[in-house]
Amino acid sequence: MMKIPAVFLLLLLFISCEKSTTAADEVDLGLSYFPMEEGRFWEYAVDSIFIRGNGMQRDTVRSYHRFEIKEVLQEADRSLVSEVLWSTKSSLMGVYTVRGVQSWQRINNRHVIRTEGNLKFIDLIFPVEVNRTWRATSLFDPDVWVNIAGETFQPYLEWRSLILAKKVSQSVGDQQFEDIVQVQLADEDLGLQYRYAMQYFARGVGMIQREMKVFDSQNLNFTLPWDVRVQRGYAVKMQLIDFNK
Repeated sequence: MMKIPAVFLLLLLFISCEKSTTAADEVDLGLSYFPMEEGRFWEYAVDSIFIRGNGMQRDTVRSYHRFEIKEVLQEADRSLVSEVLWSTKSSLMGVYTVRGVQSWQRINNRHVIRTEGNLKFIDLIFPVEVNRTWRATSLFDPDVWVNIAGETFQPYLEWRSLILAKKVSQSVGDQQFEDIVQVQLADEDLGLQYRYAMQYFARGVGMIQREMKVFDSQNLNFTLPWDVRVQRGYAVKMQLIDFNK
């Protein structure tokens, strides 16, 4: 029987381990659905509807929002922390005004935390797989009251989040995007409140669309659709109009 030198056995073991590690590193976690490279920017057209006066008054506003990653720091555990400049303008031909700085964090390739004011949202989890669930609001008190257009609401009641679907393509405005993941952050009918939040991400691009509805009503006719029952609240739709890679 031929004897294999111990050194050769160690070499085989090393090669085997190296291949296993490489294979694990090459597993597609879906990180590129939420890019975090320095210099990346995204611009959105934002349509907002504010509902007042027992549902009789509905004010519509269009604005434009820009998010630009100014700096990215990498932690020892491969986590990324980015500083994101947030700017807005009221018309397409207007000039952006800086409104604040957000923090986006990708924690150990497991999930993304987006800090908006004092609230930390878990926007996406990895690997990106259909039917995975989590709570996007688990890092703060979801009963928090928030001032929106001069009125106070509890927008984040009972949020339960889900990777709802993957799609081959989706149109947003006049743009066509490929390889889409649809994330349902909330779709909760609580009787006297309705909370809805949906996001769409394109691979290599990032978030291409976000929709949110916060509806309150004392109307007990539960057979009516929420668009009719709502007495106070708001709805927001963001659509990507420009970005870079």
